[in-house]
Amino acid sequence: LQTSEVVRIGEHKPILVDVRIIAATHADLKKAAVWKTFREDLFYRLNVFPISIPPLRDRPEDIMLLSSHFLNRYSLVMKKQGVRFSKEAEAAMKNYPWPGNVRELENVIERAVNLAENNRILPDNLGLENVGLSKRRLTGSRLVELEKKVILETLEVYDFNFSKSSEVLGISRATLYNKMKKYRLQADRQPV
Repeated sequence: LQTSEVVRIGEHKPILVDVRIIAATHADLKKAAVWKTFREDLFYRLNVFPISIPPLRDRPEDIMLLSSHFLNRYSLVMKKQGVRFSKEAEAAMKNYPWPGNVRELENVIERAVNLAENNRILPDNLGLENVGLSKRRLTGSRLVELEKKVILETLEVYDFNFSKSSEVLGISRATLYNKMKKYRLQADRQPV
């Protein structure tokens, strides 16, 4: 990547190549490089022009747009013309958190087109779990899990130095101890 050259196995003469790398991941590669779970030099070679695409749950306006696209695609593939979403199915899709993002949405629509009777997709055809939960409850539980994860990861990065970790987290050391107690989190080492 650095020199734009490759050497075939068994040969000694480099071949010039014109390469542009496009890579996608859901992982935070910058953190992974800091934690030494991803090569730092490779991160900086790949991180020329980063494009962040928010998860589907943060783009509710795209849910029905993408759903209509997939509905048209799978209606054609399965030769089922005129398949439509019921109002209840649309509401279920809009309220679902889509942890599997667009891939999950596409699979759900393909399943629904297969199961639709009378050219109408009902909520039962979608097979979505926890549709009845409110977005507020889902968001709250996600925030708690995220806060726990951030606290533990920060402690690990700073070798369980509570003073430095609380400074980085933007909270007092006492607040950090209280959150550890509240979430029943155990430090792998004695606090520093």
